[in-house]
Amino acid sequence: MEKQYDNEKTGFLWHENGNSSVMRKGTLTLDGKKHYVAIIESHNDRGEPKYEFMVSAGLLHINKEHEKVSSNSPDIGGAISLGESFKTFKLGGWKKMSKNNQEYTSISIKPKEEQGQYVQRTEELSDVPF
Repeated sequence: MEKQYDNEKTGFLWHENGNSSVMRKGTLTLDGKKHYVAIIESHNDRGEPKYEFMVSAGLLHINKEHEKVSSNSPDIGGAISLGESFKTFKLGGWKKMSKNNQEYTSISIKPKEEQGQYVQRTEELSDVPF
């Protein structure tokens, strides 16, 4: 029987291999709230440029080894706002290495007001510290 995973509030981040760059960065006000935004250039599988409009969900900070509360503490984290109502979550990211020797970051979010530990995914998928 194949393992079933609850993927809710978890994800992965991978390296773009230098194929992305921030073209413009600024702000957009919507319903009286200022949002930080950016236009990112990357390339499709045919090498053609494509542009994405990104909205910042929040600021993250790197957790240095000597500052971590436990060995399960995230390498990077912070408060983010997501969803239609911009609900606030606490994001944690852990630097991982896949079976194919590729670095990636496993991420997990939980409601900010919720106490307890993050859920770390164990599946596998530089100098970046996260």
